[in-house]
Amino acid sequence: MVSDGGLAEKLVDDIANDRNARGKTPKDYRVDTEARGGNKYWLVTDKRLETLKRDALWEAYRLGIPRSNIHIVKAEQMFETASFPQ
Repeated sequence: MVSDGGLAEKLVDDIANDRNARGKTPKDYRVDTEARGGNKYWLVTDKRLETLKRDALWEAYRLGIPRSNIHIVKAEQMFETASFPQ
C-alpha cells in the first residue's frame, strides 16, 4: 500500500496491533459542510456515502499481520528491481 511518509510508521503500528487504520480524515473525502443553528452538518452525496461505508468496513477489518512481516519502503524503490527491497 502507499501512504504518506509521515504516517507510515503509525499505519504499520496500527496494522500490526489490529487497531483501526485510518488513512483519511473527513476533510480528505471533500464533503461539503453547512452550519445551521450552531451545528455543523456534513452534506454527503449518495455516491460519497457509499465510499464512506466501504472505507469504514475496510478500516475495521483486522488483517492479523505481525510487525515482522510489514516493511516500509519508498514507493520508487518498488520499481528499481524485481526483488523485494531490503
